Amino acid sequence: MNNLVTRFTHSLKLRQAYFSEQGDEIAVRNLEFVRLGSFVCGTLFILYYALTALLFPDFTISPLYGLIILPLAAFALYAHTTLKSGRVSARKATAATILFYLTAMAYLMILSVFPHPDIPSVYFSLFLVLAPIAFLLPAYMHLAIIGISVGAFWMLVVAFKAPEVWYHEVFTAATAVVFAIIALFFMSQFRLQTDSLKMKYYQMSRFDALTEAMNKAAGLAAAQTYIDQKNNLERFAVFFIDIDGFKSINDTYGHMVGDRILQSVGKALTETCRKNDIVCRFGGDEFLIVLKDIENVGEATAKARAINAAVRTIDVPNAPELTCSIGIKFCTQNCTNIEDAIADADAALYRAKHQGRNQYFVYGNPAAASV
Repeated sequence: MNNLVTRFTHSLKLRQAYFSEQGDEIAVRNLEFVRLGSFVCGTLFILYYALTALLFPDFTISPLYGLIILPLAAFALYAHTTLKSGRVSARKATAATILFYLTAMAYLMILSVFPHPDIPSVYFSLFLVLAPIAFLLPAYMHLAIIGISVGAFWMLVVAFKAPEVWYHEVFTAATAVVFAIIALFFMSQFRLQTDSLKMKYYQMSRFDALTEAMNKAAGLAAAQTYIDQKNNLERFAVFFIDIDGFKSINDTYGHMVGDRILQSVGKALTETCRKNDIVCRFGGDEFLIVLKDIENVGEATAKARAINAAVRTIDVPNAPELTCSIGIKFCTQNCTNIEDAIADADAALYRAKHQGRNQYFVYGNPAAASV
């Protein structure tokens, strides 16, 4: 029993961290569920009314069943409009999800009490068990909603239902609470493990395993997306970087030393750049950097000098002193394609190496070349 409590507590802590880290993605998932759930439930209710009127014309449906139609339409419209806009606020999405949750809970509570007060119900208890599976909300929110709704349900049962069904309603609701808590625990574990695995594969698909910088495909995609979405006045720089004499170092000192050098250079480049800049391993000992939103060439060359200095300070055991050469393409509103910018930066890199290595060269601006 103690072990189970410990595991559940640990699961709640992990789940809380999960909601903090994945808030935006969870918000989108919840709105997608609200949209789909509203549409499906609304369609089923309309079909229920239509088929009942067609097949059982003498059967009278309680007006209480139709209370949910307008709220479902409102929730579906809100979720669809928000998702289509692409601007999903985690806070607003969570509030909408909780409101949808409470609306569904209240509706099923009404159906379980009022249309047939002398008949045992199943709607409310069934929803108690399914809700933790359907809604992605923090555990404390689920537990609070379940506790409040069960209390309200029992009061309604005592006040409005026939005494002969009290025991059944109290028992089924209490049993449903137990199963809801179990469902919440196992769904927490499942979602944490699934999303953790998904994040692992996401990292593997986007990042270079050796240097932990972006891989080539992810770096190019991120760079092109940045170019497409930036405003026309924003300037940036593309750096093409090559470790000087790396092939000779690899042949002389071995591939293990070469791997440690690549790791150290990747780390140095990442630490020298800003968090929003793009740093990727282009291939072999070549790295690509997109320095976002800079004012002028001077800002780019200052960063290049910092990178040259950072690489020279790298100390890898059993390896010679390291240097690198950098080709720079300073981009204005005329730069619309990352591949063209890389080609120019590559040409500048060739000039930097041709002029003696351990330096940078700015494409189209020889005066900006320096050690």
